[in-house]
Amino acid sequence: MTRPGSASWNGRIGSFDARTRSCGRPRLSSRRSSTALPLIIDYIERYKNVFGVEPIAAALTSADVPIAPSTFYAARTRAPSARAVRDEELKPVIARVHKENYSVYGIRKMHAQLKREQVLAGCQAVARCTTARLMKDLGLRGISRAKGPRTTVPGIAPDTRKDLVKRVFTAERPNQLGVADI
Repeated sequence: MTRPGSASWNGRIGSFDARTRSCGRPRLSSRRSSTALPLIIDYIERYKNVFGVEPIAAALTSADVPIAPSTFYAARTRAPSARAVRDEELKPVIARVHKENYSVYGIRKMHAQLKREQVLAGCQAVARCTTARLMKDLGLRGISRAKGPRTTVPGIAPDTRKDLVKRVFTAERPNQLGVADI
């Protein structure tokens, strides 16, 4: 049995460190984020006429953003996925429902309203997570009932109250007048 602090335990830690990259950071998954690919494709599309697809792909690959030119061409000619097509159909419906309800519905009430209107995504009702994702894409938010922080609001009119104490704040010499707030 090995215990923390023993020589064999320290050996295990050393073997764990061997699985990190040369820069000391742990290795990440070799799979690229699904949200990064459209950004890479747009970048190549923007500069392909200036530099060409192959040199851009080589430069990105050397910068630890691996992409093959064939991936770029495949992504450009690929038909949109079923989810993308369904999302484009649902976005106007969600925007309409949000506007009809005075732009106050959040995710929970929007999802309930879509169920009441029997809006379908394919042959099923729209999922709540889909509603949340599309509302975020459209920049739609509900109104919160929580009040914001209340700060002091100064009056706009001059102070017209009478001075009942007969305060006089003039002094003929230093340290003659003392003022206190009790």
